Amino acid sequence: MNYAKLKRFIVFFVAVALPFPLSGYFSQSFLSHTVFISAVFSCPDLAVSTVSSIKLSDKSYPDPLISDPVPDAPPADQNSVPDTTPPRSVPDKSEDLPGDTGENSSSEEISPASVTEESVPDASVIPTDRRGVIVKRHIQLSAGGYFISFGNNCLIKNLSSYSSSRILKELSTSNIPKIELNSNLPQALVYHTHATEAFSPYDNFFDTSYTFRSADNNENMVHIGNIITETLNQHGINTLHSDVQHDYPLYKGAYTRSAVTIKDYLSSYSSLKILLDVHRDAMQSSDTSIIKPVVSVDGEDCAQIMIIVCSGYGKDDSVFDNLRFAADLQSKLESLYPGITRPILFADRKYNQELSPYALLIEMGSHANTLKEVERSALLLSNALYQLLCD
Repeated sequence: MNYAKLKRFIVFFVAVALPFPLSGYFSQSFLSHTVFISAVFSCPDLAVSTVSSIKLSDKSYPDPLISDPVPDAPPADQNSVPDTTPPRSVPDKSEDLPGDTGENSSSEEISPASVTEESVPDASVIPTDRRGVIVKRHIQLSAGGYFISFGNNCLIKNLSSYSSSRILKELSTSNIPKIELNSNLPQALVYHTHATEAFSPYDNFFDTSYTFRSADNNENMVHIGNIITETLNQHGINTLHSDVQHDYPLYKGAYTRSAVTIKDYLSSYSSLKILLDVHRDAMQSSDTSIIKPVVSVDGEDCAQIMIIVCSGYGKDDSVFDNLRFAADLQSKLESLYPGITRPILFADRKYNQELSPYALLIEMGSHANTLKEVERSALLLSNALYQLLCD
């Protein structure tokens, strides 16, 4: 067999024997597949060299029956994801990944130096070469691509496998829990999977050596949880607060440990309905620039709030119960304090939300926000939740 015949055999094999796996590589449509075959016969030399360089992967494409085409992702600094940066000096730099509950995590302890336990130094002693830029920004996005519009100026960032039409259909009904005001029985639980997450001590710059984590419960998420808990109790919603630092001294596996805490509370208090895992986000555009998401309410800067709902459990009822509750809360927040929220993040992750139909992860600002800005937002969140539940 001469070279020309061998080449024709290879071209025929490419066109006939490999169309379906390669059609997945090049396109998901029959039309594109046909175009590809035409190209093989028209330019066999190019086709052969191209095919020889292709490494077929096990990449799976979304089921067109349940998933919209995925557009290009927006810039990372527009709408970030939960902080996955562990405290400094941790030997293993990876945190619980989306969908990872930490059962296989390392048992290495966080160095005491990784989480701040001392007072923050005065701004005047921070040298210039350690001063990073804090970018003050109001995160305001519009529908399109990943972003689905609903209600009054509300958005969902859809990173789940569910289609936009399915999500909007599910949001046609509400999911507001029925709670008993002024009850002796607990109605809500506030807790923190990442309790040591802390905020910027300085308003106009940040110390590039600072870990943004603190074991001091007056400076971290426990302090913010105290405000939410106390305010809800003042409104007559019997609320419990766990101040357990699930991320310290062991960081990895924090979601596994917080799941144990949740189950213990649910076992002790069957009246509990609402579960709020309160965090802060991290929005960073470079090593020397971090983003502070803010909105002005009554002339004062408040940290913007982002609600996260997980869709990675494979249980539609539970997933959409939580999403409806998140949408109801965001709608109430936006009606009271326009611009206070960033889009709801709806993604295929697992953050213990299968444990209740009213379980939310709430990001209170970012590491660039000051504690004062987040304290204000905690009051606004509590007030909106009260109005949602009791109106």
